[in-house]
Amino acid sequence: MGSDAPRGLSIELKLPLLIASLLVLAIGGFSAAAYTEVRHSTLVAAGERLERVTRELADILRAGAPQRAAEVRQAAADPALRAYLRHPTAPARPAGLDALRQLTARDTLNAAVELWNAAGARVLNVGRPAPALDAAAARTLRESASGPAGTAIGPLRTADDSLFFPVIGAIADGGRTAGYIVNWRRVLSSPQTTAQLTGLIGPDVAFFIGNVAGDIWTDLSARAEGPPVDVTKREGVIEYERRGGARYLARRVVFAGAPWMLVTELSRDRVLAPARGFLQRIVATALVLTAVGAVGAWTVSRQITTPLRGLSEAAQVIAAGRPAHVDSARHDELGLLASSFNMMAERVQQSRQWLESEVAERTRELEDAQRRLERTAEERYRLLFERNPLPMWVYDRDTLAFLDVNEAAVHHYGHTRAEFLRMNAEDIEEGPARHEGAGRHHKKDGTVIDVEVVLYALQFEGKRAGLVVAQDVTERNRAAEQLRRTEEQLFRAQKMEAIGRLAGGIAHDFNNLLTAITGHTELLLEALQPGDPLREDAEETRKAADRAAALTRQLLAFSRQQRLAPRVLDPNELVANMDKMLRRLIGEDVELRTLLAPQLGAVKADPGQLEQVIMNLAVNARDAMPGGGKLTIETANAELDASYARAHESVRPGPYIMLALTDTGSGMTEEVKARMFEPFFTTKEAGKGTGLGLATVYGIVKQSSGYIWVYSEVGKGTTFKVYLPRVAEPAETLAAAPRAPKPRGGTETVLLVEDEELVRALARRTLARAGYQVLEASNGGEALLALERHQGPVHLMVTDVVMPGLNGRELAARLKPLRPEMKVLYVSGYTDRAIAHQGVLEPGVAFLEKPFAPDGLARKVREVLDGE
Repeated sequence: MGSDAPRGLSIELKLPLLIASLLVLAIGGFSAAAYTEVRHSTLVAAGERLERVTRELADILRAGAPQRAAEVRQAAADPALRAYLRHPTAPARPAGLDALRQLTARDTLNAAVELWNAAGARVLNVGRPAPALDAAAARTLRESASGPAGTAIGPLRTADDSLFFPVIGAIADGGRTAGYIVNWRRVLSSPQTTAQLTGLIGPDVAFFIGNVAGDIWTDLSARAEGPPVDVTKREGVIEYERRGGARYLARRVVFAGAPWMLVTELSRDRVLAPARGFLQRIVATALVLTAVGAVGAWTVSRQITTPLRGLSEAAQVIAAGRPAHVDSARHDELGLLASSFNMMAERVQQSRQWLESEVAERTRELEDAQRRLERTAEERYRLLFERNPLPMWVYDRDTLAFLDVNEAAVHHYGHTRAEFLRMNAEDIEEGPARHEGAGRHHKKDGTVIDVEVVLYALQFEGKRAGLVVAQDVTERNRAAEQLRRTEEQLFRAQKMEAIGRLAGGIAHDFNNLLTAITGHTELLLEALQPGDPLREDAEETRKAADRAAALTRQLLAFSRQQRLAPRVLDPNELVANMDKMLRRLIGEDVELRTLLAPQLGAVKADPGQLEQVIMNLAVNARDAMPGGGKLTIETANAELDASYARAHESVRPGPYIMLALTDTGSGMTEEVKARMFEPFFTTKEAGKGTGLGLATVYGIVKQSSGYIWVYSEVGKGTTFKVYLPRVAEPAETLAAAPRAPKPRGGTETVLLVEDEELVRALARRTLARAGYQVLEASNGGEALLALERHQGPVHLMVTDVVMPGLNGRELAARLKPLRPEMKVLYVSGYTDRAIAHQGVLEPGVAFLEKPFAPDGLARKVREVLDGE
């Protein structure tokens, strides 16, 4: 029964403790309130005492100030001092010193007397050396003595472990201040004075006199440590703590007419000592009352708790399954409770016997049902385990040995069931053991597969086991990786397309400006005679415009919006024709090798643009080999099949010509490869590259329906492979372009439509000089209006392709029914889709590319009019 004893305190103890606690709270609350009131009254009385003592002590100390001032004022009236100040000569010096000595002779505390001139310089002194004063302190002292009183008392100063204070008096001579007499008086209290002050303020009160600035303090016997806090601006009772932890109450007062301050302090512990004694007496009384109340409460609780304890013990006996009976002879409430308890005990005993028989019967039934459930669960487990389509096995979590495997695992991994049971889980795992989550397994034939494993902990045949379900996710992972590569290639293609559109728009606007610059420069050169000093400036302007036009063509090449003149050509012939130029371009320290495939097919491309591709890639290779190296140019027939196209999403399967340039340079990192075709991206130093070389290559290849791929390793080199569609047509022979003839003029009527004013003005001037009659319009609407107003024939319309509102092709279509005989010449900075497909002009379309020179415009107009 000991284990069934109630936890915590019994009622026999709780009742006395409750009463004692209430007594403690009541008496304690009263004691605390009484102590608080006594403490407060004591502190108030101490503050009043400090105020009175401080006031009386200040009055006593202040009483000596007039006497000190009178002594100095009397000495300042001595004629000998005025005489010396008028004529500080040797004959007047003895009389002046005697006057000063009279002041020191009056009182032994007058330690030193000085005579200052009006500027504050010391001219005479007697007695011991006076404390040092800086210029600011001396000036303040002189200004204090210049008042109506004629005297002033200065702050405390130290010298040789002694304290002094100056009393200064002004020496008047004829209505002006001729100088000052300074009496340095020692701060020292006699034993009799100290005893009188102690008797006045009491032995428990200490006082300190110090400067208002708080830097020097004294108790009139020696230098002392002042208050530990700044008291200059504090009123009333001040409380602070000194070193050692002792706390003090203090009052302060400032002396009128002197830069001093008096502080009196009283130990807080001594003030509160009576209050603490009162508190101790109250606490002792409370303890006595509490003890008496607790004893009385314990006596009462014993009379109540003894019968209750008997009931509790009887209840524990009944709970243990045995009958019990308690004494019910008392004639009070506790006796009635005991009789009721005995009746309840008899009924509980009868109910217990009936419940025991019922529990035994139900237990037998539950045991039979449990055995049937276990047989059913085993059959269901076997059915689910063996017929699950996913590989499953059970293994020992301590030894990792296989305990059971299903048929799916036998079929998928290739091991027989007997082989599995001789193996452990690590025998099929690839790499570090992972019994849960993503991992890799290998089959009996050595094939490595990706798996996702789910583990369930269980007990199997009395062992700590794990049930594993393994899913082969090899194909899913391959598909996910392929999707990732496809998305990455698509993102890069979209980014390059967006950058290309931006570059094309910039090139279009820039070409308009270059057309005006180039045209007017050509006209200026025609007007200037050879030897004219302005001709050299014009030549430089034309060269700069040509360089800008080259940059613009590179931007158009990248954006795939330049005009192409494709021809069927042999890449081997093109590379061979460029051999000498390439060797000069890459320098002597780079070895050039060509591996040209025999029986190489032909491609249809612009030969000039393809030369630009080879040249830009060669320059890029040269810059990657600053210390020299090897550049290999290779050609070959290539068949890009469906598998290659799946790995390179933008490629269409078919026959191609492969043009490869391989260098042994520094190679590129993955970060550089990801951005190498972006315009203006370069890894070269500032001023050593435009960042348009590879961007131009990319644009030309894409506009030629080709593909370019790069393979690079840092420190080993780079290979660029360009794939262009192979054609079955025979290759044309590459020949140099003939020299353009001098343009001829004419008298035909030309409609000029151009939205850019600078370009329109240049074209109008050029055509007018060539003899043509020019109708001018800035947009499609003005062009329609100009034709309606013109009664004669219009032989040719020169129109910009890209214009607000109607573009050039739309305008030509609108005018065709009105002027069927009118020919059309399109002018643009790039080939718009309205007149070209992938940079190749539609048949019968006349086109002039911006920027153009005046001769170029005149020549092209004549060609179109003549039907050439």
